[in-house]
Amino acid sequence: MPATAADAAAETIERIVHQIVTNDHKSDLTDAQRARGIQQMIDAGLSVSKVAKKLAVGKDTVTAAQAAAKSSVALEALESGQISLAEAAALTEFEPDGPETVDRLVRAAGTPQFDHVVSQLRSERASQRPGPGRGHRPLHRAGIHHPRRGAEVGLGPGTRADALPPARR
Repeated sequence: MPATAADAAAETIERIVHQIVTNDHKSDLTDAQRARGIQQMIDAGLSVSKVAKKLAVGKDTVTAAQAAAKSSVALEALESGQISLAEAAALTEFEPDGPETVDRLVRAAGTPQFDHVVSQLRSERASQRPGPGRGHRPLHRAGIHHPRRGAEVGLGPGTRADALPPARR
């Protein structure tokens, strides 16, 4: 029995490492199980780098597993074999966009089109976000024209400067 919480966490980590490594060699571990195991190791206090080192996998695999483990939708798709671990991580990015977006990704999973669909979705999301030049009516369509650089700006015919309201501060 562990003497401290740190000892208990170390025991848990070693047990999970042993389970993942043993089952990986037998090919009995699903990506969903791997994701849950990796998340348990992180929850027990290991960093992404240490998990990657202990399991002899890349940090990107650990990061993908961590993202997938936090999403019931991604875990469900992993369990059913519809997507890979890396695809599950990408799916979590778009999960807030709704079920149609998730379905679009799941349909593209396992094909060379998956990365293209992810890029398309990111572009669509960026174009829908208001910001400079996006989501606002151009000034010239609103009847406001910016003078050319160096041009003299007049008040227009019949407008006196002293008839303009004072500037707000």
